[in-house]
Amino acid sequence: MIQTPPLRLGRCRKNLPLGDLVMGIAKKGRNAFDFDGDPYVWWVAEDYEVFSPGTYFHANICKDDKSLLVTYQLGQDEATSHLVIKNGDPPGPWRRLRCPLFGTASAFTPRNVRQLLEWFRDHSQLADTVNYLGLKHP
Repeated sequence: MIQTPPLRLGRCRKNLPLGDLVMGIAKKGRNAFDFDGDPYVWWVAEDYEVFSPGTYFHANICKDDKSLLVTYQLGQDEATSHLVIKNGDPPGPWRRLRCPLFGTASAFTPRNVRQLLEWFRDHSQLADTVNYLGLKHP
């Protein structure tokens, strides 16, 4: 008779509630800075699953504790400019908010990151929700 070890239902990843899952983000080689006393990491990367007009480059801004991840597509039109909250408070599906332009299609600097986070802190609660094309929901 072969004995099997008892089944252990510890805190393995598949047994965690969805809200407890923490995404992994590599910090090596990324730009780090402080904003309002909280550490952040940001980087620009290519994303080929783009539906709105602009470049393939996205600025990604992540709080160090991973409680906030915001993505902003570079080179957007002013009429459809928006950012995507991929992880934030409250947790849930991605949210897209209308926002002003930050940076240019060819340059995104630490100053632009600070401007984006200041706008997010001060105005995101009042911003219009838009669809994946940057158009206001009906």
